[in-house]
Amino acid sequence: MKAIILAAGVGSRMGAITRDFPKCLLEVQGGSILDTQVRAFRENDIEEIHIVLGHKAELVREVAEPLGLICWKNERYASTGMLESLYSAWDALEGDVIVSYGDTFLRPRVVGELVKSDAQLGLAAAPWIGQEAERVESAFQGEVELGLRKGSTKVLCRGNVVKRISKDIQSEPQCEVLEYIGVFKSSGESTSLLRQKVSSAVEQKLTAAAPSPSYLFSDLLKEGFLLTAVRIAADDYAECDYPEDWEQAKTTFCL
Repeated sequence: MKAIILAAGVGSRMGAITRDFPKCLLEVQGGSILDTQVRAFRENDIEEIHIVLGHKAELVREVAEPLGLICWKNERYASTGMLESLYSAWDALEGDVIVSYGDTFLRPRVVGELVKSDAQLGLAAAPWIGQEAERVESAFQGEVELGLRKGSTKVLCRGNVVKRISKDIQSEPQCEVLEYIGVFKSSGESTSLLRQKVSSAVEQKLTAAAPSPSYLFSDLLKEGFLLTAVRIAADDYAECDYPEDWEQAKTTFCL
């Protein structure tokens, strides 16, 4: 098992905080986002860790290389997204792998649940707190207001079987809505399929319009491939999309 951390993005929703500083190095009590992810992987015996750089790459490299991480770079990070970053680490995207977005503080239990799961393609998913606590991105200057937003990526599940993945999901009878936290495990046939999908997206120049792995997951669901929700506790992670997320994580997330 190996890990790939996708840390190339600018993190524009963080505003001035990440304009000149990489998001993955933002800190809380337990260290930076990168620190918590590396610790989560290594406490689960995953020693081969790759990281894809982009925005402020050299600042991240100065931290990552002494930790023994293998660095790749998405040269087109400013105009693409995480699919392009996955392609940038092409040689690492094979076999059994856990992929993590580089904007989430993680506890080791998240990785542990993925490692234990026998899912071919398992998405780490937490209880969804509901619409009342989601945010809206205003059309004006990227301001964030309380209300209904296009929001976090959610999965509609029947049991642990993912039926749909989208930012806009309503619950259905006998189904449950969970929040996908941006960490997934792939192995065997699923990794081969992901490689095909990623390669096709890059060749067709789709990585700007469809920047996230979630688009690939949607395609796989339409093709009948089984995606599994791997359930984690809400306090085992802290996503850092907006400045207030970081402020909250400073007080609620520690290892």
